[in-house]
Amino acid sequence: MNALDRLSARLKATKETPISRHKHSSPSGSRTQPYFDVAISFAGEDRATAEALAHRFRDKSLRVFYDRFYQSELIGEDLARLLAKIYRQASRFCIVLISEHYPQKKWPKFELSHAQDRAIFGTDSYIIPVRLDSTHVDGISAVVGYIDLRQVPLDKAVELIAEKIQQDRSGSPRLSEII
Repeated sequence: MNALDRLSARLKATKETPISRHKHSSPSGSRTQPYFDVAISFAGEDRATAEALAHRFRDKSLRVFYDRFYQSELIGEDLARLLAKIYRQASRFCIVLISEHYPQKKWPKFELSHAQDRAIFGTDSYIIPVRLDSTHVDGISAVVGYIDLRQVPLDKAVELIAEKIQQDRSGSPRLSEII
């Protein structure tokens, strides 16, 4: 059993709300059910914000990939392979915490590159930018809708993202599909 299978088994054993049968395309064209509602990509300097988001998502019974929630499963694993899978196909959405630190770090760049693969080859709005400052991050268009934590309280940001997840789970058409 590989690490992602162990993560899946651990999630299924919890009392969290199950993920719907809604499936997403992976870059290889295969269909896969996401294990997580969200995966959070962040620079280490922004860990406090990532952790606060992760706990609030978990309080809402959302399945969130936040590295510290899965420390034992990550030990000894090929992190490049496992994280590529998590950020490319095993999550319903990827939250990118944009700050001055984000584009300078290797792991966030790695995570973003795999999230971009999903966004490019998928048919959905996968990357959810959450701004901590006005830094530009290559690969995230300035015209993509985002949440700015300098203007929106953290709890409101969580509510908005949770609502987006619920809409996705229910299969409700997106505004971009309606008009």
